[in-house]
Parts: sequence; structure tokens; C-alpha cells
Amino acid sequence: MTVEAWNGVYHMNMKTSPKDVSNEQILEALTGVQSGLNSLNEKFDGLEQKVDGNHLELTETVQGLAQHMDERFSVVEREQVRMSAVMVTKGYLDDKLADLKSDIIQHTRKEIEKSLR
Repeated sequence: MTVEAWNGVYHMNMKTSPKDVSNEQILEALTGVQSGLNSLNEKFDGLEQKVDGNHLELTETVQGLAQHMDERFSVVEREQVRMSAVMVTKGYLDDKLADLKSDIIQHTRKEIEKSLR
């Protein structure tokens, strides 16, 4: 067992056989893992920026589409109001058909009376 100083901090090397891993080797492995994690962190930051950019673009596109659809619905609503003002109702048609039927029956009776004289 040996005691070594790294950066003013004393570490104990517990290496008891040649196959044991030394503290330096563990430190090197941890440093490699840390650099790998830093690399992954940078990649995730890049992906996050791409996703945020796409999110903003998608939001703008949806807002544009919503505005366009609002304009089209306004046109359809105006046209529907205009058609409603011109269109006749079922009740109106029923009354007109009843009047026509009455007129036809009266005319037919008059024709029958003329033919019988």
C-alpha cells in the first residue's frame, strides 16, 4: 500500500496484486467517462436547439393556417347569411302549394260546370 499526492490531495493506492487496478487507472477511466458525458451533453444541447427551432416554425405555420381558415369561415358565414335572406321557408312553400291546389280545384270545377251546361 502506498500514499501518493495528486494536486495536493493524498490518495492511498490499495493495489495489493499486479492484477488489481490502480487509482490512476480508475481516475483515467472516470476522466474518459466524464469526457464522453460532456460530448453527449453537447449533442443533446444541439438536438434541443433543433427541436426548439422546429417547434417555432411549426407554431408559426399553424397560426398562419388558423388565420387563413378564420378568413375562409368568415366568407362562408357571410354567404350563408345572404342565402338565408333570399331563401324561402318550408312554411311559405306549404302555404303557396295549398293556395295553388285550391286555385286548381276551383278552376277544374268551373270547367266541369261549363262542360255540363
